[in-house]
Amino acid sequence: MAGQYLPSKAGWDAIAMSPEIQAACMAVAAEGKAFAESISPRSDDDEGTPYAESFEVNPKAITEGFRFNPRVGAELRNTAPHAAAVEWGNKQRPSADRVIGRTEDFLTGGGA
Repeated sequence: MAGQYLPSKAGWDAIAMSPEIQAACMAVAAEGKAFAESISPRSDDDEGTPYAESFEVNPKAITEGFRFNPRVGAELRNTAPHAAAVEWGNKQRPSADRVIGRTEDFLTGGGA
């Protein structure tokens, strides 16, 4: 006799917000942090905030696309004031290093 699977919305919502899933997300983000630090540009200039040392990983509730059913996640970000210039470039720094973009590629298997 074949059974029928009836998914439980409450059960899936509980899994999506569970500490175990949060821990898995944080572990992946920590792996991304290590990679991002390893490919970050470094400067001999001691002024300002070192970019490579300004990464942080934080837990996050993801609501985009899950308006009524939030999910746990993790955020990898760089808090250096010049992080956008390192990622995208600007007039003073015409070349973009794309550290976060390359880290995303690394984490998703898209190449580095």
